[in-house]
Amino acid sequence: MAVNGCLKFSGKEYKVVIDMSNKVANNFITHLPIVSEANNIGGEIYFRVPGVNLNYDGTERDEFEVGDVVYWRSPIGEEKYSVAILFGNTQYSNWKSPRTSSPCVKIGKIENRTEGMETITTGEKVIFTLE
Repeated sequence: MAVNGCLKFSGKEYKVVIDMSNKVANNFITHLPIVSEANNIGGEIYFRVPGVNLNYDGTERDEFEVGDVVYWRSPIGEEKYSVAILFGNTQYSNWKSPRTSSPCVKIGKIENRTEGMETITTGEKVIFTLE
């Protein structure tokens, strides 16, 4: 089963199909809507989700596909939590697929193309909602 979400940036919207068979995604949507600030680090946009402290469920990994939306938590015990949208090669990529700096859990996928994500700037407002 899936639920539709929406990521809204200044002038751009992306539909997200959230995988409700995933325990982390199921827990994550209870925190929506989330308003944050985007950070574009090339191939990946991430935004902090303070207080969204979710336990991983054994499905975490660091290699993904373009368009994947993932939940990240600091691997060193800090209380830092983020959502990342992978739209290309990241600084950790193997040039075959996007990789993250540490393991994440996939919570969804951008339904259509990720075109235009490279133009989203750091500091830009992002809103993650259910449709």
